[in-house]
Amino acid sequence: MIAKRQAPNQLSKFNPRNPQRARSPVWLIGIVLLLALYSVAQPWLNRQFGWELPAFWVADSDSKRPDNPSSPSRSDKLSVPQDAGVEASEASRDATTTSTATSTATSAKNSAETFLEKIAEQTFRSPAGLLYKRGSEEGHRLKHLERHLRDIPERPGPHGVFRGSMAEFLQAIDDAYLRAMKKASGTSSSRDAGRTILEVQFPREIGFLGGQEGKRKSNPPLRKLKIVLDDDSVITAYPF
Repeated sequence: MIAKRQAPNQLSKFNPRNPQRARSPVWLIGIVLLLALYSVAQPWLNRQFGWELPAFWVADSDSKRPDNPSSPSRSDKLSVPQDAGVEASEASRDATTTSTATSTATSAKNSAETFLEKIAEQTFRSPAGLLYKRGSEEGHRLKHLERHLRDIPERPGPHGVFRGSMAEFLQAIDDAYLRAMKKASGTSSSRDAGRTILEVQFPREIGFLGGQEGKRKSNPPLRKLKIVLDDDSVITAYPF
């Protein structure tokens, strides 16, 4: 018997060296390489020439782009720091405080001029008859009294500070003087080096202790007023 030979085309299907079978992986590898090259070159070409070539795939980092609704917007990242708002608020508050202090000082000066009567050049008289003239290191007794309207923490020793305006201070001096002249309860009078020293107790707090001593004692309140007179002229007055 003669064995039947298989057809050549049937043997070629199982031949691993068949050129048609070996050629398929080469094309697949080539396509993969072209796609990889495109994915690398696409962003560079868009930036370089302004093209809008589509991306082959979307990288994970694209989820953080500004056009993604779930990512923070650019306006959120550029929001004004809270510190800037605090500084602006503190600057506005400081400007308001300065303006208020200036207005208060001007008002106090005008009130003092209204409270006192000018009887000569640089000489003023209060309703109780006390005189305020030139003198002291500040050049005028009224200027000296103004020092007792504010604390001077660095001043050695005690420093009596009156709580109130200049006009209120002058009114308190007049009231204390009239009570002392009547020898009312809570008042005393003495003489020292030809000057009269009056000490008057008030029923309420009129000031506080300042200076270095006052700072050391946490600025305790004061209810007494001391007045030093040269005849009827005020040399000084301050809470003590």
